[in-house]
Amino acid sequence: MYGVYGGLHIAPFGPLKPPQEAVVIGMGKYGFKKVAANHCTGIPAVKKMIELGYPVVKGTGRFGSKSRPHDAVRILSRFDILKSNIIA
Repeated sequence: MYGVYGGLHIAPFGPLKPPQEAVVIGMGKYGFKKVAANHCTGIPAVKKMIELGYPVVKGTGRFGSKSRPHDAVRILSRFDILKSNIIA
């Protein structure tokens, strides 16, 4: 598969627990070229993806973001996808 996009609902409400962390780690076997995660994926899950070296596409924050500007990740909004060629 080339990539994955969506609200993956891995850890939308709190820290990663072992089963959720296993899901994130398991994603590595697919060799995605791009991972575009919306807010409901959960900031802890996206941070783990970045830590593991996954090719996470960062949002612009222009259309709102659950993450703060100083966070390591800026979660994508659907408008980031619609207004750009992120998936291309």
